[in-house]
Amino acid sequence: MLGRSVWFLFLLLSATATTGGAQRGIAREGAIFLLLPLGASSAASGQSVAEPVASTDQLYWNPAGVAPMRTREIAFHHGSYFVGPLNAVALVLPFDRAGVLGLGVGILDYGQQETGDASGQTGTLSQQAYILQATYATPMGPRTTFGVTYKLAKFVGNCSGLCPPVAAFDVSSSAVDVGLQLRIDSAGDLVAGATVRNAGLRLQVNDEAQADPLPSRVQLGLSYRVRRLEAELDGAQIRVNVDVIDRLRSPGDWALRGGVSALYRERLGMRVGYVGGSGEGTGASVGFGARLGRATIDLGRILGGGIDSNRGTSFVSLRTAW
Repeated sequence: MLGRSVWFLFLLLSATATTGGAQRGIAREGAIFLLLPLGASSAASGQSVAEPVASTDQLYWNPAGVAPMRTREIAFHHGSYFVGPLNAVALVLPFDRAGVLGLGVGILDYGQQETGDASGQTGTLSQQAYILQATYATPMGPRTTFGVTYKLAKFVGNCSGLCPPVAAFDVSSSAVDVGLQLRIDSAGDLVAGATVRNAGLRLQVNDEAQADPLPSRVQLGLSYRVRRLEAELDGAQIRVNVDVIDRLRSPGDWALRGGVSALYRERLGMRVGYVGGSGEGTGASVGFGARLGRATIDLGRILGGGIDSNRGTSFVSLRTAW
């Protein structure tokens, strides 16, 4: 069974290499909002695709990560980006042997902008991005999980009063995430992950000539539980994550991501990380979390060099399981 799991992982990586190699060079990308991270704990610890702690955070990084979930979970995620707030609601529903279903809705509000001309006429512009997604994940043997996510990305612009050309629009595109997670050892101390994100159709705002490819990414990662350190910290679980990420359509710009997370008695969590890659900016990250009964709150921050500015980004996640 382990050999079959490794074979599936190889097929996924081969497919990404073939698809990416066909389009060399750095191309323009549309729907960049699909790259904005969500989930405070994942954002703080390096955005790993091999993180074995199953939660709604994994819906945004590796859909295979929710396959082990046995309790229902609903979560609210917030990211305070320079371009505007990104808010999302995520729901995970396990169905025993039938697999796990995940649903998510995210809204990025770019806010309003006033326009005017020399004659005194004024107008108001507003833009919003919407991300609707559905995930299915399931085990593939005792050590491997598989997941796939379908996304509908919409970009909407509205204008009232004095409106410049193409100020009002409503465009959309579809994308797919595919992911695997593999427990290398029987205890699950060493976990490998692989995912392809945002593989899909071009986003066309005006005409076909201006259609831009989606920001597709391939990411590979390892997560390791450091039991030697846990012996000196009674009640703690410590994991180290290391990932590499690259563009899917124009590879050759690999970048490193990594992080360390410490969970104390399954109630308090501390996280540090570093994020970089593929035109998404780089920056250190930190985070903290606490669980009270069935509810969990996580706080995280990327300290600078994020995808949309150099001022840093803060994250809040509220989750409850039942």
